[in-house]
Amino acid sequence: MRFILRSLIILLITIQLWAQAEDNSLEGWVYDEKGEPIPNVIVQLIPRNNFDLSDARGHFSFGPLAVGNYQLLLEHVSYQSLQISDVQIRSGEQLILDSLVMNQRILDSDVMVVTARRVERVPFDLPNPLNIIDANSITLRAAKTTAEALREEEGLFVQKTNHGGGSAVLRGLSSNQILILVDGIRLNNSLYRLGNHQYLTTVDQNSLRRIEVVRGPTSVQYGSDALGGTINLLTRAPVRSSDDFTWQYRLDSRYASADQEKMLHGGVTMGLKKWALQTGFSYKDFGDLRRGANSDYKRIERTSDGLKQSPGAYTAYDFDAKLMYHIAPGEDLVLAYQFSDQNEVPRYDKYENEGYYRWIYEPQQRQLLYATYRAKFYSPYIQSLRATLSWHDQEEGRQFQKTAQSTQSEEWDRAQTLGVTIEGNSTFRKNRLTYGTEIYSDRISSRRQYRNPQTLTVTRDPLARYPDGARYHSFGLFIQDEIYFSPRWITTLGGRFSYFSTNFNNAADSASLNPVDRFEQTFKALTFSLASLYKWKDQVHFNLNIGQAFRAPNLSDISKFGQSKGNTFEIPNPNLEPEKMISIDGGIKINAPRLKGSASLYYAAISDLLASADDLYNGSPTIGIDGESYKVKSKQNIGQAYIWGVEASADWTIAGNWSLYGNVTRTYGQNTTVNEPVGGIPPLFGLTGLRWHKIPWRAEAYLRFAGKQERLSADDLDDPRIPNGGTPPWQTFNVRGRYQWNEWLSLQLALENIFDYNYREHGSGLNGPGRNVIFGVSIAGK
Repeated sequence: MRFILRSLIILLITIQLWAQAEDNSLEGWVYDEKGEPIPNVIVQLIPRNNFDLSDARGHFSFGPLAVGNYQLLLEHVSYQSLQISDVQIRSGEQLILDSLVMNQRILDSDVMVVTARRVERVPFDLPNPLNIIDANSITLRAAKTTAEALREEEGLFVQKTNHGGGSAVLRGLSSNQILILVDGIRLNNSLYRLGNHQYLTTVDQNSLRRIEVVRGPTSVQYGSDALGGTINLLTRAPVRSSDDFTWQYRLDSRYASADQEKMLHGGVTMGLKKWALQTGFSYKDFGDLRRGANSDYKRIERTSDGLKQSPGAYTAYDFDAKLMYHIAPGEDLVLAYQFSDQNEVPRYDKYENEGYYRWIYEPQQRQLLYATYRAKFYSPYIQSLRATLSWHDQEEGRQFQKTAQSTQSEEWDRAQTLGVTIEGNSTFRKNRLTYGTEIYSDRISSRRQYRNPQTLTVTRDPLARYPDGARYHSFGLFIQDEIYFSPRWITTLGGRFSYFSTNFNNAADSASLNPVDRFEQTFKALTFSLASLYKWKDQVHFNLNIGQAFRAPNLSDISKFGQSKGNTFEIPNPNLEPEKMISIDGGIKINAPRLKGSASLYYAAISDLLASADDLYNGSPTIGIDGESYKVKSKQNIGQAYIWGVEASADWTIAGNWSLYGNVTRTYGQNTTVNEPVGGIPPLFGLTGLRWHKIPWRAEAYLRFAGKQERLSADDLDDPRIPNGGTPPWQTFNVRGRYQWNEWLSLQLALENIFDYNYREHGSGLNGPGRNVIFGVSIAGK
């Protein structure tokens, strides 16, 4: 009985205290310097360590609270932290703080990243392994193309089939296993081949303000193709003026000795209070590339014109324009147009390895037109909205002729893509939701013809490389939730439903592999992801990512009928399934005043792997064309595989203006079904360098290197771009510097491959440049 009485007394006292504490609460509103509410502020109550996220009205609240003294810490990526001490909670009191103001933090806009989770975050606060390359880095690296701007990055390997090519390899995967975006819009279309390509080079590197790379699967955010990672190419944006009218101009020029490169770029930005315009134009003239003279490996000394890798010369033109209209506070409309044209680009490996008389890409054009509406709302249900309507047009032609007397084959393909993307963000207490939908629809045009070199007569082939008039559609719904378990532990859960359909008519030809006149197929996929970031200390973060990814077979996989790499000919295979992957990676990020770095370890299991494999055409393993015999292959689901790797980078300020930097990447892949290596895996590669930076000077000396790659798949062994016995190891020593003469003029000088080493990056169709002097001038004013 005493125990019961004591328990009742304790219960009554507890209820009384709780009832008293029910009225003890705290709420507030946080604003910027202009009086606008700030959403997504992390508000931490100390010492209780409760926290809340401010909503669209800038509102936050805590309660019930015990009587006592507290502190409030308010943090936001775009604002200076605000700490309020001696917050007193009295009995029965509801404390209201309605005039909290956070000052905007002066940040370079290039530190923001939107690719990884479709929300703006400082890269250090994202769980994904990332690469951020800003416009200054692109210029300093003297990148000839957008692809070459990536080649010094941790985890990024760049392959070049020809001088006009450039294809990225991420975590052992390449081509259409990597998603490329331009301003968040898919560059990949249904004709992107499972083989290294040149599509990155159709985006002018001079037009970019930043490149964001997410290493690892992002299929939840962006759907098919994002197995190895996502590359988002963000173009320069116009800036409105607070005055009546402002304008700026910039001129960039560059010369390189190894290929006699001459580049000129000009751009103009104009701004009014409501309107802003950004335009740019580039002219590029590339000659034949001279390789290095010094090498211990005779198997990569195959040039027929001394050290010159000829033919390789081509010219290119690029134009871009972006118009922005400020509708109202928090509302903007952007209209953009991009055009790229590369003229008669030789595919050098066909000349070197197979003795072609003529093999060029002509035409090679890309156009993108899009309109984007973006708005911020002060609503408890939705805080931001972004909607984009896009039209993407990509043309690619091939002209090849074995000898001067043989028939010239001419192929032309065009993919026109209409796209609609809608995306929103909402915040509810300790959750931040991102959700949306994407729709893309491809219309394909394709033709093949033969030209007699003597009579110039043209014969049309009913079997084009792809089915003329084919359609390919994709639809996706996605949602992800950032859950703030505490200010130091953030976890993101995401899911996506994707649907794909294609339909086309087969060519009415007796050699057609599928007798069905009309072909239709659909693919569906559900993918999920989990990402977690733990802020062990302010300068040390740990991350863990588990994600699913997939790639739906596209028209290049299903229906391609034409020559491929080396002495192979690909035929259609309509019986394909999507390749699927589940990946896990963990790592650490450090962002200390003198040391910045990261390290990641990952493992990916792939099922229904898509790759080229031997096949039969009309019952034969070979096909004869112009007197030549070609091995018949098709895309096939060839089984199960795994890929694991290690990526690490560091930048250490030794003392004063001196710093050491470098990165290294190791990748290993194995197809367990056929017991052979996964094709296209790069060797160990990396970079190490010493930097000195004191305004207005900047100078660097660095070493790029790669190990040998002898682990080759059966498909690799059929690739003449890979030397017999595998790709040898190599290293180049380089120096470069930049001098800011005054506020409008800067000069740049670089000396690449100082020791004139002859080398070939794995899978490439030509060797890297020999000793190369690069000189650049940049002029900017207003």
